[in-house]
Amino acid sequence: MAEVTDNGVPILDVSDPDAVEAQTDLLIGERVTLDNPEPVGADEAGVTEFVIGAETLDEAAKSVIGAFDTVHGAVPPEWVYSSHDGLGKVLAEHYGIYQEQVAT
Repeated sequence: MAEVTDNGVPILDVSDPDAVEAQTDLLIGERVTLDNPEPVGADEAGVTEFVIGAETLDEAAKSVIGAFDTVHGAVPPEWVYSSHDGLGKVLAEHYGIYQEQVAT
């Protein structure tokens, strides 16, 4: 498993030029849906959705994790869906959950 930050986001290996280039790509308009079995301030389970606006993969993961953990969810999610496969994988790994796949 790759080294991760305190909040579970994988640390970029700067010795790999392809990884560095990929890390500088901006995610714009990507969508993330997290299962929310116990939403803060709500009576019923549901989902929490995020839309990413001009953030790198690292920034987007930190934004979603921070917002979900501090504002939206009283307990961790059980699954994640993301329109960006890499972001979905990071979130799934962080929470130790599975990543929903879209049928094509």
